[in-house]
Amino acid sequence: MTNPTETFLSRSQQARRWSVSKRSVERWGEDEQLGLPPEIEINGRRYRRLSELEAWERSRAVAAATKRSDHKLPKEEVSRSA
Repeated sequence: MTNPTETFLSRSQQARRWSVSKRSVERWGEDEQLGLPPEIEINGRRYRRLSELEAWERSRAVAAATKRSDHKLPKEEVSRSA
């Protein structure tokens, strides 16, 4: 059951949130590898739950941080290259 106080964001609101075009949000939704939360249709318009978007943003931030830390050189290699 849906939480009656749940906040939903339209594609336009999502685009403003991330400073991208509405079309970018649409493309991201089509890209299964990104794992964007599913849309909900209300009165013919498409929305995503804010709570799910926030969880998705956190997971993307963790993945990006992990990827960056994997690319760091070990201290020994850094001192050799200097």
